[in-house]
Amino acid sequence: MIAGLVVTASAAAEGPKKPARARVERDASAAVDAASAAAPAAAPAQDNRAQLEAVLAKLAKVEALSARFHEEKRMALLAAPLESDGTLHYQRPRLLVRHTERPRKASLLLENDVLTFGDAQRKESVELSSQPALRVLVDAFVSVLAGDLPALEKVAELSVEPLEGAFRIRMVPKDPKMKRLVRAMSFEGALREAGAVLSRMELTDASGDVTVTTFSQVAFRKAFGEAERKRLFRMGG
Repeated sequence: MIAGLVVTASAAAEGPKKPARARVERDASAAVDAASAAAPAAAPAQDNRAQLEAVLAKLAKVEALSARFHEEKRMALLAAPLESDGTLHYQRPRLLVRHTERPRKASLLLENDVLTFGDAQRKESVELSSQPALRVLVDAFVSVLAGDLPALEKVAELSVEPLEGAFRIRMVPKDPKMKRLVRAMSFEGALREAGAVLSRMELTDASGDVTVTTFSQVAFRKAFGEAERKRLFRMGG
């Protein structure tokens, strides 16, 4: 998903969209707003916040994890989704790497406030301080993994749908700059005694295209040792 954010941020930097596409996107956004207005009211705010706190407390129990991912980017202009597969490793508070294995090898590495992406031959780094909208998006993703409610409330309107032994968190950006990239995000997972496990993320970008990332073989970890950290958290890993 973070790789998709980088691409989305790059597209946003290209400037205003052509009138026809802009009109279509405004119509689509209006339809979404109308559907939201017609939807049943959510649980009372106080109850929803207590449920949200409980889910995020479970997420906060996870110090580190490893998983496999499968991602599909569904675009209105394409008949079939763009698919990718690979591995992801995370350690609190801001160390994350995603190694794509298919359709081509590439890596994306977050170390504190530096985002590096590319492959073994070519890479590019971005200081998130120079990309405010992208920083907000990355912070939102990492804050969900860390179960950091105060950080999430700074950037998005949140709600949670408790399910049987599971959860679904919905996020709508507050920041106008973030809204130019992403319309909404959701995170789904299962609740375990050891912590909460993310199983699915969905991102709807400003144009209405949807990226769905599913996770499997999720394994909770203690902090990675130095040798393992050097092996996994690098480009071309």
